[in-house]
Amino acid sequence: MQIIELTPWDVLELQIDYAQSGLLYLMPTSEQFNHAIADGVIVGDILESNCVPHVVRDFFPLNGVKNLEATSQPFLAVQVTEFVDGIFIGCTNNHALVDGTSFWHFYGSWAEISSGSNVISKIPYLQRQCPFKFDHFCNHISIPNERINASDKFISPALRERVFHFTKENVSKLKAKANLEMNTTKISSLQAGLAHVWRSVIRCRRLDHNQETTFEVSINMRERLNPP
Repeated sequence: MQIIELTPWDVLELQIDYAQSGLLYLMPTSEQFNHAIADGVIVGDILESNCVPHVVRDFFPLNGVKNLEATSQPFLAVQVTEFVDGIFIGCTNNHALVDGTSFWHFYGSWAEISSGSNVISKIPYLQRQCPFKFDHFCNHISIPNERINASDKFISPALRERVFHFTKENVSKLKAKANLEMNTTKISSLQAGLAHVWRSVIRCRRLDHNQETTFEVSINMRERLNPP
């Protein structure tokens, strides 16, 4: 038995919901594959909809569970939803335990095992110790109960979700336009794409053009660290 200490970043994420990831597959044509029809739902009902159907949320377990509720909830839950012509594999995990990169490593390892492999190609790294030595400002991080109340559930208003796909050609056009307007060559494809999305959000919110706004994106920084 080993105690795994939470990092300051992990503590900040205790108040947010579990992370979710899903995979949508067409049903294999093999005659040996048995499946059950789920309420007449087909893959096209999901992919061809302009907005994300509300039923998609039901494909994931542990909806609305916050990371701090892991004392009474499982760390990982998997749900397989079978359609008429496909399946959806939905996974939900505690974000204080697993991040995005580890999540996809789990998916890859699961796929290898399901394909008959006895050994996964990449062993997970489970040590949480910080490679850097520094003096902690305290040995225990205390969070007041009134700051974290698991019973306080955020009720989302009636909003529609939508997934946007940007083609390689469109991203290249955005990048070229952004660099031309700023008279530089340093704006990346990611920066140009995110700026385009954020400007669209500002227009929808009808914010003052002179108002300063902030757009933050959490992104994997592993390859920029030493050691990685």
